[in-house]
Amino acid sequence: MKTILYIEDNSANRILVERVLTKHGYNLLFAADGETGLNMAMDNQPDLILMDIGLPDFDGPTIGAMLRQVPHLQGVPIVAITAWPPETAEQMVQRYNFDGCITKPISVANFPSQVAQFVK
Repeated sequence: MKTILYIEDNSANRILVERVLTKHGYNLLFAADGETGLNMAMDNQPDLILMDIGLPDFDGPTIGAMLRQVPHLQGVPIVAITAWPPETAEQMVQRYNFDGCITKPISVANFPSQVAQFVK
């Protein structure tokens, strides 16, 4: 079973992602802020990290950069989940070395296949 860490401060978004992805056999871990997410990633070594870009303590790019410095997380894909317009989101993905982006609002129908393309 693949483990996904979702770093997101909005509880409604966390609940939606959990409901959609657990039905597809994923184990979900949640963090409500960047610092907690960083610690959870280091302790649990997830197969994928989904991350909101606008977190209350650190922004997504800062946490993404910190995650990239952890040796045992080097191969773990980091995917931004954001409400930014798609063009802006794609620029942010490239600029901040994310592996991809999924835009909000999340499409319940498409989300599992969007996630599956990043899980090894």
